[in-house]
Amino acid sequence: MKAQGAMLRWGSLLAVLALVLTVAQGGMAQGPGGDQNQPQVGAIMESADTVLADLGAGFMFQGVLTENGTPVTGSRQMEFKLWDAASGGVQVGATTTLAVAVVKGQFSVALMDWGPEQINGRALWLGVRAKDAGGVWRDLGLRPILATPYAMSLMPGAHIVSASTGDVLRIETSGYGYPLRVVTSATGYDAIWGTGPNQGVYGDTTGTSQTDSGVYGGAFATTGSAKGGYFFSRKGIGVYGNSETVEGVYGESDNHDGVTGRSVIAGRSGVFGFSVNGNGVSAGSTKAHGVNAWSSATTGAAHGVYGTTTSPGGAGVYGINSSTGAGVAGFRSGYSPADQTIFWLPAGQFGGDNGVVGFSKTEGGRGVVGWNKATAGAWSIGIQGVTESPDGWAGYFFTSNGNGVSITTPVGKSGLVVAGGSKSAAVATDDGARLLYSEEATEVWFADYGFGKLENGKAVITIDPLFAQTVALEEPYHVFVQAYGDAELYVSARTATSFEVHAREGDGAVEFSYRIVAKRLGFEDARLERAPFADGDPNLFPERASQDPQLQPEVPAEPVFPAAP
Repeated sequence: MKAQGAMLRWGSLLAVLALVLTVAQGGMAQGPGGDQNQPQVGAIMESADTVLADLGAGFMFQGVLTENGTPVTGSRQMEFKLWDAASGGVQVGATTTLAVAVVKGQFSVALMDWGPEQINGRALWLGVRAKDAGGVWRDLGLRPILATPYAMSLMPGAHIVSASTGDVLRIETSGYGYPLRVVTSATGYDAIWGTGPNQGVYGDTTGTSQTDSGVYGGAFATTGSAKGGYFFSRKGIGVYGNSETVEGVYGESDNHDGVTGRSVIAGRSGVFGFSVNGNGVSAGSTKAHGVNAWSSATTGAAHGVYGTTTSPGGAGVYGINSSTGAGVAGFRSGYSPADQTIFWLPAGQFGGDNGVVGFSKTEGGRGVVGWNKATAGAWSIGIQGVTESPDGWAGYFFTSNGNGVSITTPVGKSGLVVAGGSKSAAVATDDGARLLYSEEATEVWFADYGFGKLENGKAVITIDPLFAQTVALEEPYHVFVQAYGDAELYVSARTATSFEVHAREGDGAVEFSYRIVAKRLGFEDARLERAPFADGDPNLFPERASQDPQLQPEVPAEPVFPAAP
């Protein structure tokens, strides 16, 4: 009978425990309006403004313990276990055994041996044993751990505050759904907002595929221009990408630009790239342009492409074509692929084979412009051409209607210098094109030719006033005459405006021709001037240049660039 009475007493205890457990679990997240006199787990929670330390793992368990119908007062040994089934299950986590203080039947105990690893959303049952007054363990059975109503949805405005170095909230799943899904229908507001002294939002992936992402953003609207990801910074960098092995930032699009950058500040770039050892910006395409750049400015020096370098072996803009196409091709507005009447077609674009081609269809425009703004240096060159072909030309100019080459320099400067070669004119003959060579002189002379005829043995020749403006006639000048008859002629009375031709003997009415040669204005003192810039020209001094490296020409070495990606 005693054992039977004990079972009845413990059976009453089980009923009370089941009731209290349900109430206690409901109190874990009970809102305003609950019974404030009933002990409950919720009563130990503090607001986010008053939390001084992180909440630990586990939970509070409250109950009423009676023996033989009388509430128990004193200390009793109690044992708590978690199980994964109501019967025949497997124990989850450790066993907690405590000396529990009971006052008038009521007790409250903190079960701290279980955390997120055990209580992770799966169904669990709490098994309880307690010692009676005689010290005998009594099994009280299993009761399910149920979610209280408010625990099914966080109270709006709830805060989770932690100062620990571990995870504040950890969500794990092995299924195919989203571990965390946040939805908002409020226009102009964010579904998820993160802020922190370092990263506001941090994502990491254990995947190894190129399609795996630490942070992924998508915009699946079929209209409009919504962004899959938007990054903003008031003072720093809007988007920063870093990689130890591949691209720091990678953009891809099936129908539009992979990466687009925009800046409204003068002097700033829409997209800026920098690299210590590799390429600052690298771009490529399998079907279209590797790099497409433009400027829509209508004033100022706004370039579609602008390149600069401080490397002596580099180039401001460098282009490579591994096929038969152009390395660099430049076009001015108005040029069309239909303009096939010219034979120097840019390679790749229209089937030509030239490295660089520039075009202009604007009156007063230039097809190619070279500009060196250095204020010193004998080899500060605006445009340089080099050829390694023994039959080639370092520079070639052609026109079908206009003029060939125009050179302008300040007074006293060289307009054209040819080292190691001749200055000649190519002319057409019945025996093909032939060269006529220029006469060279030790000084800078201009000449004029004319005809005259003596009258009574004398002729006064007036110097052409236009010719007189180009030469220094105050300096001594030459006059050469040739008689076309039986006469011996001489020249006298040379002035800045005229000279006289006389017959010493012979025909006093003979016809003659003359040639006047005078020093060019501004070059009166020029005579066999030094040309130090050509001292190292290997075409002039091949022996000296081979013996003395200092005499090598100051021509920039051919740049060496890494292969195109």
